[in-house]
Amino acid sequence: MTIDGIFCNGRYRVSTVSSEMRMSHWIDAPIVTRVEDGSSILDLSQEIWDLQDTREEGEVLVLIIRKYPGLTNGVEVSILPELGSFLIADSNARRNVTREELMAKLSEYP
Repeated sequence: MTIDGIFCNGRYRVSTVSSEMRMSHWIDAPIVTRVEDGSSILDLSQEIWDLQDTREEGEVLVLIIRKYPGLTNGVEVSILPELGSFLIADSNARRNVTREELMAKLSEYP
């Protein structure tokens, strides 16, 4: 596991787990934890999502992820400071969801 950084004034830690999908093609699945108590906010390490980019927008952490093998363009997942609240945005829509709704929505992508 690689720690990619601490974000939002020390609120979140983003780590990645690398997995080889094919010869010399790797994806880096993101794991986001709350630094304060070490609790898991989002764990895609058992999924086939690749972390493309991470940025901060004030107190909001934004992840750009792409599902392997590449049939899905970048999906923007924002982790909102409210406990258990996410914003998911793709070319179709932008809406607030719970973690369970987020995971269900991500599983629908081809």
